[in-house]
Amino acid sequence: MAGEGEVRNIVTTEPSSTEMVAYLDQSVERIVGVSDKCDYPVEVISKPKVVRSLVDISEDMSSREIDRVISMYKRSGKPLFEIDWDLIYRLDPDLIVGQTLCDVCAFPLKTGLGAPARGAYTINRFRVIRVAEYSPHSFMAIATEAIRLSRIIDRVSRAESLYHEFKRIYDELEGLGRGVKTAVIEWIDPLYAAGH
Repeated sequence: MAGEGEVRNIVTTEPSSTEMVAYLDQSVERIVGVSDKCDYPVEVISKPKVVRSLVDISEDMSSREIDRVISMYKRSGKPLFEIDWDLIYRLDPDLIVGQTLCDVCAFPLKTGLGAPARGAYTINRFRVIRVAEYSPHSFMAIATEAIRLSRIIDRVSRAESLYHEFKRIYDELEGLGRGVKTAVIEWIDPLYAAGH
């Protein structure tokens, strides 16, 4: 069993959390479970899948077709994802990391009461598992959320380096597009602006 606060095994519930934990760790060794959408770094592809999509979407579908399928699922009350809690219990993680930004693109990490998981804990059959949210809402928040996560997994120096690199890029680009109107579109049909 891990010591108090020590994180030996991590489950991630969607790609951005998986990628950030792997980046901070410079390894995927502590990641013991991922979602079926996680494919980077490539080593996570062989990890056990604790979250699976229940929506049948293929790479060759148009944005209109994908929107139709997702909307149908949501209207019917069908879940978009399923989480395999029995597998998570068998993997016995010290930490579960996921996002609460989008209920379409990833399993929304919630406590048992349905509240957002920031700083929350969930009860394993045998012990308490810490739950951490990784939900950046802006470019710089990617780095600040990484610092918060790094404190939990003891990789602060790596996150601080990332923050300084993001800040350098931000300062370099700040004002570059002043006076230029730009729209970033995630979906073309139907029209959907990117970002949360």
